[in-house]
Amino acid sequence: MSAPSEVRLLAVTHGADDWPVLREVAQQQGWNVTWADSTDSAVAALAAQSIAVVICDRDLAGQEWRSILRRIAQAGRGTFVLLASPVSDVYLWKEVSQNGGFDVLTKPFQRERLIRAVNLALVARESRSGNHAFAHRVQY
Repeated sequence: MSAPSEVRLLAVTHGADDWPVLREVAQQQGWNVTWADSTDSAVAALAAQSIAVVICDRDLAGQEWRSILRRIAQAGRGTFVLLASPVSDVYLWKEVSQNGGFDVLTKPFQRERLIRAVNLALVARESRSGNHAFAHRVQY
C-alpha cells in the first residue's frame, strides 16, 4: 500500500537533478513534489501551498542548515522536516530535532529508507492533528 495521492512534499536542494531517487520514488508513490533551490523559495512555497513534508539538503550553498531548518519549521504550519545529509549519527539527529526537524535521511537516498522516513513523518503529522486513522492507511 502506498501513501495517499494528496501527499505534497517540498525538496530543498540545488536542483531536481540532485535527487533522482526522490523523483522516481515520488512518481511511484503518487507524491507531488515541489522543488526549491533556496530557503527563501522554500518559505515562499510553504506559504503558497499545504506541504506535508520538507526534505532539505544539509549542504545548500551559502546557507547554514540549522537556520534553514528553523525558518522552514516556523513557516511550515505543521510541516515535518527531514534533513538530507551525507552523514548521519545520533549527534546530528539530536541537533536536527532541536532545530525543528523530524529526522535525518542519509544521502545518497535508499528507496526503502526514503519511503519509510516520509511515511513516518506523515503518520506523525496526522497523529499530531488528531487523525489517528491515517496511520492505518500508510505502510512504513
